[in-house]
Amino acid sequence: MDPEHSAHIERIDLPGSLEGKGYKSEVVLLDEVRNLQDISRSERTGNAFFDKSMSSSQKIDANLGGLSIANIEKLTRSILGTQPKIITGEIILAGTSGTDQLFDGRLRVDNVVISRPTGVAGEQAVIRRLSFDLFSHFEPFGAALAAYRRRDVEAARTVLRQIIAQGSIEDRKHALWLRAKLSGRLQEEADLLEALQIDPDFHLALVALVDVKRRAGQLDEALALADRGIAANKESPYGYHEKGRVLRSQRKLDEAIAQFELACGQKQKYAPCHNQIGEIMFIKQETAPREDWVRIYRAAYESFIKAARIDGQHTWAHSNAAFAASLLGNNSDALSLINRAMFLDPNLLANRIRHALILSKTGKKEDAVAFAKAILAENPGLYDMETVGWGSRPGMRQLLQ
Repeated sequence: MDPEHSAHIERIDLPGSLEGKGYKSEVVLLDEVRNLQDISRSERTGNAFFDKSMSSSQKIDANLGGLSIANIEKLTRSILGTQPKIITGEIILAGTSGTDQLFDGRLRVDNVVISRPTGVAGEQAVIRRLSFDLFSHFEPFGAALAAYRRRDVEAARTVLRQIIAQGSIEDRKHALWLRAKLSGRLQEEADLLEALQIDPDFHLALVALVDVKRRAGQLDEALALADRGIAANKESPYGYHEKGRVLRSQRKLDEAIAQFELACGQKQKYAPCHNQIGEIMFIKQETAPREDWVRIYRAAYESFIKAARIDGQHTWAHSNAAFAASLLGNNSDALSLINRAMFLDPNLLANRIRHALILSKTGKKEDAVAFAKAILAENPGLYDMETVGWGSRPGMRQLLQ
């Protein structure tokens, strides 16, 4: 957006059915736009935090808030102008489909239509669509980031295509990095390499490419890229973390732990490095004397809990902490943690197996057997499995006996 202009939403006309539910013309989009703003500004983006140095991130600086969208510029933009761009629009009740009301919507910026959804089922859906289109018009990367975090892949890709085709150089490299997260391996690597052609020291693309090469088994190349990523930003945890993952893949566990500790020691808190340290402790436990096992379980549990506290959405941290707690006999904590892990990802097989095992240990044998049978119906080969996670543990056969 031209920095000499500000934005002012003058009016979104509403049908009587929405006004009767308490929707107000001046603020009908406010909550959803604010939500998109918050999602795009939160610091977590999958395996990497959002780098706030990019130019798009500076276009809208403060959170939305207040009582009127008439104040949207004061509340959302760091740059105030004297010639406001006037935003108007309407939501129209277009008909019904079964029990659903169907709505058409329209948004205009200075009489140019920027959004025209039709036949949208339900008022919340049309409000979300108009809010997203409004947000993406003024801050496209923020909208793409919000869509990515909401797992709305198609919406994210649509906005990213526009940025890659028309955006500034700085915005294009970030858009390529984010699109790589939504792509299969070949497109992922191509997007990251294109981003690095724009900026060979682009830290986020470097560490993302490390992950691509590690998954492809190209460990020497991955290690070299990790060193480049660290050199590009020594205060970021990501380069150290990805280097640690490569070293773990090479079974250089002590060297891997050293890198994860460097990642965890940075000012920016990062959950995955704590989770990795805990997992390596369990790997080392497999060859440790039995008298050391409880100490190892306790140390691993503490690492997993640190990860879970830093990032309440980290599925593996909660699942691993639950597993460690069960080995320590803390079955109440284990059940609470595995329930959280199941909430985060109910389809993850490790979560489902651990859920059944922990239910059994907490005395809920019938529930445990029912869950185990459901797992085995989909994965019959697991019946003879005697290990779950790391080291010798009660497996599915024992659970059903």
